[in-house]
This record gives sequence, structure tokens and C-alpha cells, in this order.
Amino acid sequence: MKAILIALSVAAVGSAGALTAFDCDRCGSEPLIACPLLLPEGSAAPTLAPARGPSSAVTFEVVGERASAGVELRADTVRADTVRADTVRADTVRADTVRADTVRADYVEARSASVFAGACHVASEADSQGRQALMAWSITEGTVDGVDLAGARVVAAVSGRENLATGAERQCAVWIDAPGGEAQFEAARAWFDAAHGEAVGSVRSVQAQPVSFERDGNAFAVQVGDVIRLAGDAIADGSCCSMQEHRWYEPLGADAGLPVGVPETCSFAGAAGLPSWRYEGQNNVFVGEYVGQLAGRCAGTSEGCQPWSDTLDT
Repeated sequence: MKAILIALSVAAVGSAGALTAFDCDRCGSEPLIACPLLLPEGSAAPTLAPARGPSSAVTFEVVGERASAGVELRADTVRADTVRADTVRADTVRADTVRADTVRADYVEARSASVFAGACHVASEADSQGRQALMAWSITEGTVDGVDLAGARVVAAVSGRENLATGAERQCAVWIDAPGGEAQFEAARAWFDAAHGEAVGSVRSVQAQPVSFERDGNAFAVQVGDVIRLAGDAIADGSCCSMQEHRWYEPLGADAGLPVGVPETCSFAGAAGLPSWRYEGQNNVFVGEYVGQLAGRCAGTSEGCQPWSDTLDT
């Protein structure tokens, strides 16, 4: 179905209100309805029950005490029956959304601890290391709100109070290289915030900055001015993928299972109040391809979009 964001006003006997319907296309192929209903005390809580129809339309029925309303949503039309009840009122729902298709990118992530090593080595670092990360995307495909992200590069330096694997509080500084101009810069920032905001924590600074990013197979090189330098190659024998018992961490900014690399250079000079660090010559890098969607997160909302269910309780 074509993505829609429609405000539908309906009149109820004895009251007035508005239903806001939107299709959150990051949550999957199914549309969603957002419609919190405020009922007088003692009234039965209604539900939104989807009735599957043609692929071009989805029909919802509001079911409640002495109330019924049929609403059919199409990409180009909205029709509503009269609401025959004095017990239903609806407040308008405002959803600030970021619409994005699948985003693909070359991806490199470095941690300040070994991610693939023997148990004793990893245990010795668990408390004192692993508090920092460098995350870099060179986007090859994808759009946000109709803006092409191809060619944009985003780098984040993350620093936490404890090992990042513990979910500790963290902060980050961000650099964006957007050759497509201001619109691409803002789109890349919106994508980063929506897709990776939880992983990187509070953002202390966002700067427009040229980013050098090269990836040839599993060889990688990333540089941001004199602040970030990261270069190396993946483990040649691929043991990081076959010896899972020695793999203790997974990427913060990409799917699990990426090859592990060894950096010849891995340093962060410090920025935006975040401390400098260096960690080289260990198995502390992930390198590969990032493929992701926004996974149902809506920018501007705290809870994101709700997963589809056959009955959406309001």
C-alpha cells in the first residue's frame, strides 16, 4: 500500500473529535491506525479490529458500547460512516514520522576491547575496557522522506561510563559528510537519530565534516580529520565466524555476525568533551555491509510504532 498520513474528522452524536490514521511503513507491510479513544466513565473500552480487504484498502471497525463506525482507508480516498453513538470521543493523534526505505551501507565499527578472543582475555577487559566505540557508515543506497542518502557518510564516536555491552549510559559525537547538500545532511541525521539513537545515547555534537571511508573486501580505512583514524583488515582465516565460542560481542550499529577485523590504526583524539582513546592490534573491529530499516521507530515519539496485531486495543 502507498504510504499515507491522513487526519480524518468524524462527527459523533453529542460530541466531536478527530481520528488520525497513518501507515507507518517502517513497521512492515501492514498499515496501522492510531486512535486513542476517551470514553465516559463506565463505558466499555472499544477496539480497532482490522478486516482484511483488497491489497489497495484496509477496513477497520471501531467496536464499543453502543458505538460502531466503519472507516476505509485508501491511498487516495477516505470514507467514513456516521458514528452513531454519544459515548465515543477521539483526540487528534500527531505523529512526526521519518519515512525511509531500506538503507544499505558499508560499515565499520571499532570497540575499545577485544570482541573475539579467549575467555580469560575477555574477562580481564570486561570492567576496565569496552567503554568506547567508533561507528562508521558509507551509505550506498536508501532514501529518507524522498531524499537520496547514497554517498552520505556518517561517523559516531561513542563513550560510556561502563562497558557498552552492559547497556551503560553513553554519549556520542557525530560527523556527517553529505555531498548532496543540506537536504541530504538533514536526511542522514534523521536516519541516524531514528535508526541508531538508542545505541549511541545522548548526542553531544553533530558536525558537517569530510569523511574518508574506503572498503575493499574486508580491508577498511576511515578517517575524520585529525580526530578519528581507523584502518586494518578482517581476520584472514575467518575463524571469527566459525569459532562462535570465542565471540563475545556483536556490533552496536549493524546486525550480528559481521566478520571481525584487526586494526593497524585505531584512535580517537577526543571531541565534544569525550575522552581520547587508542586500541590497536587486537580483534576489536567489525567490518561488512549494513542493511537496515527503521524497525518501527517514529522520530518525535518516545515509544515508536506499535507492532501489528489483529486487534489493536485503544
